[in-house]
Amino acid sequence: MPETAIRVAVCGPLQFLQEALASVLQQRYKLDVAHFVLPQEYSEEDSNTLLEQVQQFHPEVVLFLPPVKETTRCLDLIEAFVALDAKVILVTYTEHETRQLVHEAVLRGVVGVVPSRMPLMLLSRAIYKVFEGELWLDRALTAVVLNSLTRSEMGTSKDKTQEKIESLTDREREVIRWLAKGLKNRDIAERMSISESTVRHHFTSIFNKLDMNNRVELLLFALKHNLVSMDEILS
Repeated sequence: MPETAIRVAVCGPLQFLQEALASVLQQRYKLDVAHFVLPQEYSEEDSNTLLEQVQQFHPEVVLFLPPVKETTRCLDLIEAFVALDAKVILVTYTEHETRQLVHEAVLRGVVGVVPSRMPLMLLSRAIYKVFEGELWLDRALTAVVLNSLTRSEMGTSKDKTQEKIESLTDREREVIRWLAKGLKNRDIAERMSISESTVRHHFTSIFNKLDMNNRVELLLFALKHNLVSMDEILS
């Protein structure tokens, strides 16, 4: 657990829900939470005002409840939140919305997806996990998104890519395989009989060697270059 409270911005159109959510997360789970309201049907001015307010708060995690009538336009907001160096968690309301919106949202930088009815204890855990650099995505959803990304990925030169792959140690490759199975840092540490800090060190080294910024990119790369298989992700 971090030494100081994680700064969480709760953004969306449901003021009373957001106030209640912010209050519970702050009091029960020791998070520094602020809520920001965006109208269900918002203008560009509304969007800019929201972003200015959120930026002044300097959030480390953004919990975004997209307006139901603006699910497509909200992708631009997601990109803006990511540009603030915040980890973005998307709250979804329906399965249809998940299918239509989440793929694009992950492409824009979302690192966590949670249903609106998720218990608060699990929601707080998701916040802590994405803050620590992990993904909070359903494994089947992860597989579908990665498969879609793989089909559209252009890639770099073969020789340069192979050099990057060969620079990975056996332990780093093992970390990637456990990540593909959906394991979190703590679980990977237990399986490999190492500490969580060592797992984080391995991920930092992997990201540096492969010139990547997050675990979605890493899974995409690993899938495309046969470091893991789709069966491993789904198993």
